[in-house]
Amino acid sequence: MTAPLTSADLRRALAGICAKLQASTEELNALDAVLGDGDLGGTMASIAKSVQTEIDTLPDDLGEALLRIVRAMSRTSGSSFSGVVLAGIMKAGANLRGRTSVEASELPALIAASVANMSERGGAKLGDKSVLDALAEVGTALDGKSGDLAGEADRAVAAALDRFRPLPCKIGRARLAGERSIGRDDPGMVAFKRMIEGIKT
Repeated sequence: MTAPLTSADLRRALAGICAKLQASTEELNALDAVLGDGDLGGTMASIAKSVQTEIDTLPDDLGEALLRIVRAMSRTSGSSFSGVVLAGIMKAGANLRGRTSVEASELPALIAASVANMSERGGAKLGDKSVLDALAEVGTALDGKSGDLAGEADRAVAAALDRFRPLPCKIGRARLAGERSIGRDDPGMVAFKRMIEGIKT
């Protein structure tokens, strides 16, 4: 049985995510250069640096902690991808306000609510080949799980990348690439994969 997740777990996860995103700057820029503006890696690295300044002082209230992360991210980026991610974190923060822990069994519903908010804010739908598809896959994979949650999430994102690689991107600047997006990974999905890898380390 997995112990409830607390602010200490959030701090550890964020530290790993921030380090991984900064280490992945060139990779993500290169991926984004093919299907987007070529600045995704730099954007994620800037966000990571801003979030790092908040980690040690995050409150025990998970909702408030997540909303502080939203404010830190907002200070450094106005990109479409970060805006979609912010919508997901904001929804999770709102749902967890006043809570100091969350059970693993609650994660699928929290993720589903975040995906819905991200879809509403950003206009993407499931099946468009975006980070929403990877996040939804994680929610499904975690349903009923209580063991290696980060490992389950990592495998789920890898499966989503494999499933959507042969398909065209249908949202954002990547959709303008048309057939060139077929056979390529969506940069946002890869960025999310690196975040999960950061949690695992």
